[in-house]
Amino acid sequence: MTEKGPFPALANNMVMGSGFHKKLRGDSIIGLRGAVTQVLKGPRFRVALPDGRQVLACMAGRIRRGFVRINEGDLVHVELSAYDLGKARITFAQSAR
Repeated sequence: MTEKGPFPALANNMVMGSGFHKKLRGDSIIGLRGAVTQVLKGPRFRVALPDGRQVLACMAGRIRRGFVRINEGDLVHVELSAYDLGKARITFAQSAR
C-alpha cells in the first residue's frame, strides 16, 4: 500500500487546488442576500434574510484575507448549507453608505 492516511482512495483528490472541496459542495448550497443586523465577536455576524429569518454568519476566507470591514446595516451575500439553515458564510459585502 503506497498511499497513506485513513482514506487512501481519496488521497490524490485531497491535494490543495484539486477542486475536491467543490465536488463536495454540489447543489447543497443556497445563495441569498441579507442585511447585517448585529456585529458579534470575531468574524461573526447576525444577518436578517428577506424571508424574516435571522442566521449566524461568518466571513469567508477570501473576505477575511482582504481585510473587508462589515458594519451593521451592510448588505451581504450569504451561502446557506441545506443541512443547517441557521448558519451561513458571507461571500460578498456591500457598504450601506
